Amino acid sequence: RATAEQSQQARDFLTSRYANGTELLLGIGAVLADLVWDNDRTNATEQALADLGEHLGFTTQRPERDFGRGSDVLWVLGPSRYAVIEAKSGATGELIWKKDIDQLAGSINWCLDEYGKNSQVVPLMMHPYVTVERSGTPPPEAKILTDTRLEELKQAVTAFVTALASGNAFRDPAQVAAQLQDHKLTAALFVGTFTYSAQRQR
Repeated sequence: RATAEQSQQARDFLTSRYANGTELLLGIGAVLADLVWDNDRTNATEQALADLGEHLGFTTQRPERDFGRGSDVLWVLGPSRYAVIEAKSGATGELIWKKDIDQLAGSINWCLDEYGKNSQVVPLMMHPYVTVERSGTPPPEAKILTDTRLEELKQAVTAFVTALASGNAFRDPAQVAAQLQDHKLTAALFVGTFTYSAQRQR
């Protein structure tokens, strides 16, 4: 569950993990380096997505790994609001296959069963392309973190931590809040900024 406002939770995580701005820059650099399109590094990419969420102030899980069911990654965006994330970083071809989009739909159902039918669930898939093959049906409001959006996200996160590394500003929750807002990394802005809506093949 979310335990604090996003900026405060981010500040608490960053100060517990890093002694100074230099360490912060090195740490986030390592996280972003693992966000790659490589079928041989899918586990590292899933962990990087979870780690990125923590750096941004979200409580995170890796349900499929840890519990044998659920999404690859879960971000708690706020009270009763969750992003279920399927990471298809090893995907090939220019379509999202039916089995993959069905997996995202199944993860939505898992989240609703686990955290309550009234929960707000944001279905999100990391995939190079936005189009689902004709035989598949994307869940309502399904969002895709594409290759181009991933690069934009990496740039925003790099700018976010660079600003906070200066003068160890990451220790100040007010400055963390301002930088999250400026770089559109808040729970309210993240999805709309760094994802596209899934499309069905015509």
